[in-house]
Amino acid sequence: TLSDGQVDLALLIDVLEHFPRREALRLLTRLERFARLGVVVFLPLGVVPQEALDGNDLQRHRSAWRARELLRLGYDVTVYEGFHAQLTPPPDAAWAIKRPNR
Repeated sequence: TLSDGQVDLALLIDVLEHFPRREALRLLTRLERFARLGVVVFLPLGVVPQEALDGNDLQRHRSAWRARELLRLGYDVTVYEGFHAQLTPPPDAAWAIKRPNR
């Protein structure tokens, strides 16, 4: 079991959208406690439909996120417009970083 500040950094790349919103928020809250230097998230913005891939239901997108939601949670957000150019229309993506108030 992790304790507060036990890891340096939590990095979630294309992870958060695979959780239902309530679970994702709970995960962020826990990681914010455990990560001494902060939490870094990369994710698509808006509704980006994705079902199970290659029979793996964990690949399904279960939540959609907006930059303003991440800002409200205390994250610094950088948006990359049209980042996912392979999709039509190409959704934006974001890096979101939250540093502790310690």
